[in-house]
Amino acid sequence: MCIRDRPKVLAPKHVQLTVTVAAGLLAGALCALVSHPADTVVSKLNQRSQGDMKGGSVMQYVASLGCSELWKGLLPRIAMIGVLTSIQWLIYDSFKVAVGLPTTGSAPAGLPTHHHTGMMMTTTLAPITPVE
Repeated sequence: MCIRDRPKVLAPKHVQLTVTVAAGLLAGALCALVSHPADTVVSKLNQRSQGDMKGGSVMQYVASLGCSELWKGLLPRIAMIGVLTSIQWLIYDSFKVAVGLPTTGSAPAGLPTHHHTGMMMTTTLAPITPVE
């Protein structure tokens, strides 16, 4: 049985935390990819001197920068934001595991959950909450 075919509650905590780290890296990379061009434009606009402040639209300024200038520095930004996001998510889920809560994306009601207490493992059903 492949790990992706098993319910999350059956996966060990270290596997769930590894998934959290991978998801944080992916989320951070996507965030960097989406926000990088706009942040580059803002940085370049802030770097201009007062003498360079002539009328013109932001789109004209973006066109004058060119595509390569907009994407310069993307890989270090992906690494930085990806790692920071991953660490934040890992800390959050590790704390939840440490206090006995399920990791993010807990099991839906009615699926078995496993509790480790020392050398024993018990299985219980998650409570079913009525839909109003």
